[in-house]
Amino acid sequence: MESIFRNERFDICINAAGNGSVAFSIGNPKTDFEANTYHVIKILDAIRMYQSECKFLQISSVAVYGNPIKLPINECDNLNPLSAYGFNKLMSEMICKEYHTLYNLPIAIIRPFLYMV
Repeated sequence: MESIFRNERFDICINAAGNGSVAFSIGNPKTDFEANTYHVIKILDAIRMYQSECKFLQISSVAVYGNPIKLPINECDNLNPLSAYGFNKLMSEMICKEYHTLYNLPIAIIRPFLYMV
C-alpha cells in the first residue's frame, strides 16, 4: 500500500475490498480478518503517511448490527455483531474512527444493505 500512495495521487480511496460472506467468515476467520480489518489499517496508514488529504470511504455492513430489534435500522442503533464478518467490519469502522480522530483523515463509513418490505 505504501508504494501505491507514495507514487500515485488520489482524491478519494473507496475500500470495496474484502470478504462479503458471513458463511465464509465463520469457516475462515483469519482470512476474513485480514480482508476486512487488517487491510483497512494498511491502507489508512499509507494514506496517513503520504496523502493525508485523500478522502477515504469505508464500505462496512449491516452485519455490525447483528439481529436488530426493529426495522428499519437507524445508524444510531446498538451495534451487536454476531459473526466474524460483523465483528471484523465493526473493527474496521473503529480503525477508521481512530485514524480520523488521531490523524484528522477525511473518512466516511457506509453500511449498505437491502431492506425489503
